[in-house]
Amino acid sequence: MLSGKAMLKKIRNSMNKEWKNYKIGIIGGGAAGLLAAVLLARAGFAVTILEKNDKIGKKLLITGNGRCNLSNRQAAAGHYFSRSGNLAGGILRRFPVEKTLAVFESLGITARELEGGKLYPYSLEAKTVVKAFLYQMEYLGIEVIYGAEVTALRKKENWQVFYRQKDLAENDRPEKNKSGKDKFPKNKALPEPKSRIFQDIILCTGGMSYAVSGSDGQGYELAGGLGHSLIPPRPAIVQLVMQEKSFPYYKHLQGTKTEAALTLYDAQNQVLRRERGELLFTAYGVSGPPVLLLSTTAAYAWAEGKRLKLAVNFLPEMEKEEVSRFLREKLKTLPYFSVERLLEMFLPNRLVGVLLKHTDIPAGKTAAEISEKEQHKIVSFLTELELEAEKPYQWQQAQVTAGGISCREVDAATLESKKAAGLYLIGEILDVDGDCGGFNLQWAWSSAMAAATAISQKRGGNEI
Repeated sequence: MLSGKAMLKKIRNSMNKEWKNYKIGIIGGGAAGLLAAVLLARAGFAVTILEKNDKIGKKLLITGNGRCNLSNRQAAAGHYFSRSGNLAGGILRRFPVEKTLAVFESLGITARELEGGKLYPYSLEAKTVVKAFLYQMEYLGIEVIYGAEVTALRKKENWQVFYRQKDLAENDRPEKNKSGKDKFPKNKALPEPKSRIFQDIILCTGGMSYAVSGSDGQGYELAGGLGHSLIPPRPAIVQLVMQEKSFPYYKHLQGTKTEAALTLYDAQNQVLRRERGELLFTAYGVSGPPVLLLSTTAAYAWAEGKRLKLAVNFLPEMEKEEVSRFLREKLKTLPYFSVERLLEMFLPNRLVGVLLKHTDIPAGKTAAEISEKEQHKIVSFLTELELEAEKPYQWQQAQVTAGGISCREVDAATLESKKAAGLYLIGEILDVDGDCGGFNLQWAWSSAMAAATAISQKRGGNEI
């Protein structure tokens, strides 16, 4: 097997120098843009990334709590959502996880599989992934224009990209406004506008999640200026804010974790989604893996004006009648136990105190003193506690954007725009969002491979 440097040398030697005059512009240096850049440079094209930040891969560095959850073995159509067509399924079938892992191996990244099929770099450090891309980009001669805020795209014979390049010197960095977007420092003149010419453009500026990473919806405006329509963006994979009026205990429960099954309902008691996993109480509501999975469904239900409820079952392994029988048995065999001590068999201590307050059962009561009515209250709390959901938490905490440029407006195989030839849209900018656990990064990789392959085949580049 060739070493990493030998493989890169072979790739560079195979490039037809004539192709290097064919220029590809990639707007956005996130996951999708980086992979597309490397693949196209390997195929023999001159590639330029226009990145508004002072470094590439900012969002990659914070994904998976800094460990970079690269992908998931279970990535398939059922884990993805769209309001404008089932685009993800076909792309993932053509460019599945196995192809992604093969590309990563060629980058020098070996993946390891952890719980739930989640795939990480073997080092469990996101910077490993970003460094691997930087190394490849240097070897392949990929140009990166940092601080480039693209303002417009214009198509004639070729594409002209207009941008302003901010001065990213340490004492002259852009300020941040409240939404996390960059703005030019006060009392300073705007940088002079610049432009570059490219034959093809890949637009991969992301959505609006993790605004601190530079995702601010800028790409929506650029695509909109070329005739594309926008499915309204909503925060996804995000905590939920709950109403405190009927359950005023969230601050008291902050930090409490417990296994639970969650069911999201609307006001007409229609089930919208079910999930199960570790529930985390926060000062303002709920979080944890099952909540993050429910959040996209909740966001769009709220957008439709629906009122939402969250039913919590703290004992999902048992049917309600089983819980009732088990409780009666324990009350009978342990009559001298306090009800508080008895309930600690089921719930964390802090949650036991909330159960007693919520059901108006005195903590000092013994098991023998618990009435049948109080038993029903306890079982109801344990198996079907109903909470009122108010809204998703703030955009800054959302891991992913749901919504985006309509999938119906790009070719389902190549992701080329149907509005403007030679424009490709990949990654989070499109109306595709996946479940928590590496699915969204897999969409970034698969969509990048789809667009890069299409461009190379169309323009006669090396095989990708």
